[in-house]
Amino acid sequence: MADTDPLAAGLATLLEWNAERRRNFAAIVQLTGAGAEAAERDPATLIPRLQRYVEALPLAEFEADDWFTLQTDLATFLGRLAAVRRAAYWGVRAAPSTPRGYRYVVATADGRAADPYEIVALEFQEDVVDVVRMIATVEATLDAAVTG
Repeated sequence: MADTDPLAAGLATLLEWNAERRRNFAAIVQLTGAGAEAAERDPATLIPRLQRYVEALPLAEFEADDWFTLQTDLATFLGRLAAVRRAAYWGVRAAPSTPRGYRYVVATADGRAADPYEIVALEFQEDVVDVVRMIATVEATLDAAVTG
């Protein structure tokens, strides 16, 4: 039996992945009480509400599922912000050390990419989860990293 190409597998699920991120973004907007039109036009309007939301969470009581949900929410926000600010889109890159063999990233037309999930995971190692610091990391990564 031939091995499945991990990138092809990731690309095959990309449209569904992107649709799920759009639904998740809408849920974040609703959860934070932000205006949907304003958030869609400029996701940065969510920053103060999202920061307050994260600060109010009982992180010390979180279990694995809670961390996964928060990571997904924050990565979704970072991806949507990159889409608006940088005309970025969700793409797939090879990641041989992961179980699937690929990772979803936000990418720009010039070949730059950032992994919002990785950025959020690194942020979780800090004493305080800072939304602005994660945004700055995505921006710096997209400014510095040319992949391909």
